Amino acid sequence: MSTRRHSSGECIAMSGIIPAGIFERLEQEYAGMPVYRLGRFFLWNQVGELWVVSDGVGKSPYYAYNKAGDQQNPAKCRSFSYWRVYEDGRFHVRTQLVLTKFFTLQPPDKHPIPEVVVINGREGPNSIVNGGYSRVDQWMNGRPCYMEEDTKLWLFFDGQRWKVSRELGGGSFYARTDDRKAKSPIEVNEPWMVAESGGEVWPDIKVVARAFDPEEVLDSSVTNLEDGKFTDPDFPPADGSLGDMGFADCDWIRGQKLNPTAQKRVRLFHNIEEDNLLQGSLGDCWLLAAFSAVAEFPRAIENLFVTKEFSPDGVYQIRLYDVSCSRWQQMEIDDWIPCKKRKWWQVGGVPIFAKPSDNQLWCMLLEKTFAKFCGGYENLKGGHMPYALQCMTGEETQLKWKKEDPAGTLWSEWKVDLDWMRKNPRRFDKMFTRETGNTHTKHAFFNMIADFDEKNFIMGTSISGDVMEKKRTDGLIERHAYSLIRVFDAPELSIRLVKLRNPWGQPAGGGANWKGDWGPDSQMWKVYPQVKELLNFRAGVADGMFWMPFDDFTSIFDNVVVCPKSMPPAMGRRASSRALSSDVVELSASQAGKISDNFNSEKLKRECSIQ
Repeated sequence: MSTRRHSSGECIAMSGIIPAGIFERLEQEYAGMPVYRLGRFFLWNQVGELWVVSDGVGKSPYYAYNKAGDQQNPAKCRSFSYWRVYEDGRFHVRTQLVLTKFFTLQPPDKHPIPEVVVINGREGPNSIVNGGYSRVDQWMNGRPCYMEEDTKLWLFFDGQRWKVSRELGGGSFYARTDDRKAKSPIEVNEPWMVAESGGEVWPDIKVVARAFDPEEVLDSSVTNLEDGKFTDPDFPPADGSLGDMGFADCDWIRGQKLNPTAQKRVRLFHNIEEDNLLQGSLGDCWLLAAFSAVAEFPRAIENLFVTKEFSPDGVYQIRLYDVSCSRWQQMEIDDWIPCKKRKWWQVGGVPIFAKPSDNQLWCMLLEKTFAKFCGGYENLKGGHMPYALQCMTGEETQLKWKKEDPAGTLWSEWKVDLDWMRKNPRRFDKMFTRETGNTHTKHAFFNMIADFDEKNFIMGTSISGDVMEKKRTDGLIERHAYSLIRVFDAPELSIRLVKLRNPWGQPAGGGANWKGDWGPDSQMWKVYPQVKELLNFRAGVADGMFWMPFDDFTSIFDNVVVCPKSMPPAMGRRASSRALSSDVVELSASQAGKISDNFNSEKLKRECSIQ
């Protein structure tokens, strides 16, 4: 991809201030006026009012501006008004700033060395490698060198490989690639190897180096509201749709433009699974946990969408159940998604709230539908999972089981107050329950949730606490919603497990969700290889799902919510997975014997038995 994509050869030479140099005109215009670029700096027109120099088109702060914004040619502005330059905390008139317009007939190189290289796609540890690396005067081993101005990281060729490092020519690195033939980073054909938090280096196929293309940045920007696509007038891409959340300074980007450089095309649905989504900065774990639980049954998610396929026009019809009138309500939304404020080099965007794990749009659009339903994204904070399950399934009755003693030996049944819900169908932050008088011992409680799992009921769970989303030393989170997605019983070995999912996915900085027995890093998977095979357990998968012993679950977790509706049977891979792990799985005597060959079976039974 070339960084010179102007067709006319029109340029503006700027002198008298920094940045001084040649601004080249781009093919794409902004508000009907020409746009010019010099490296990371843009010269553009603010809707006929100002000519501006800044880090991005339509972006502030300004480095310089001229009030003669009605001039088509920025070089003529000085005849009508002086340029003002930002220095020492304010703008000063600078009479020495001069712009000159000229043309060049020299065609762009077919394979130029890019002036700016963008590295993007890294998530998790060492995502610091993402950035816009500007070319410097220095060369090393016959290759150009680049520096990221904000992070002060260097991108260079050490004679054997391209590296991202803290020091130019340094031996240590954050990322590297072993492609020796690449004359520049954008020609690399080998995967980038990224250092993980534990010091190990692994390939990350999502990391891509490409030439900076300002036209791509412009194309995905919210500034282009007049793009001919649908914008919801009742829930527009504006601060009012967010509420008072402290995210006013964000970028709204269409879902179809979130990742325009991805190899996979954007889709509404693609292999809906419970690990397809991650929670963002909004405190709506209750909602994302419900999404994850319902996503175990893909057909239930698809049935919420009246629009069944990706919409190029950005308009979607989605339905939610409204308990106040006991009817499904169809709602129309656009695909503008609130994203983190982008840096000058970024293409697409990173959603502030729900994040898909691939190029599926359904979870972000469904979250936006809930936000519109309750009057804004702010009103999704601190809600309760039964509301979301009711809205997505149409099942009005929602149950909650509460632990009655610290050891979890007795559980009582409660029903969500339906009368209050009917009067307040859009108040997700408060929930009232009524005790039914039914109680279960721990043993009976396990059999009950195993039966619920067999019936394809949807379940969620949480730990009580005084502080919202407080992380415990065992890796679990208090006052945070988890989806309860599997129940497993191996009577021959006295092993009872439950499988949960944290909507955060892999916690920041790495580490397991649950650090005890049968957690992601537990040795129990080595002790019981047949159980590992039965449950299709894979270590090192950062999807937020984990197993834990039922004993530990009942002593730690305090609440279990249940949507008592049999969901449509899961399909494909999920069906076989449920067949292995639902209700009761009997291990044969030969299997049990193989497991216990190297261990004392009586000792293991004592350790894993239900108390």
